[in-house]
Amino acid sequence: MKFGAYQNKYGNETNACDVPLMRVEEMILIQAEGKAMSGDVAGGKKILEDFVRTYRDPDYTCNATTAEGVQETTPAMLRRQKAYRKLYGSSVV
Repeated sequence: MKFGAYQNKYGNETNACDVPLMRVEEMILIQAEGKAMSGDVAGGKKILEDFVRTYRDPDYTCNATTAEGVQETTPAMLRRQKAYRKLYGSSVV
């Protein structure tokens, strides 16, 4: 969450804005993980592969064979994204 102090006065209960921010990339990875964990491993892998192939590596293939495998892959993707953003200051994945 990002909050802005109302009239630049900190420590009060009123905020100028309460804007929940979440990167779309994180939502896509959560969707892939959720799909796999709900029993559709192939669907979760497809979401993950489509995302990575579109924005990062056109030759990417998810090697996970279980829902847990997809679930383990998505946090690794998030860590790489965060490291990339720290290095390059980019929101593009």
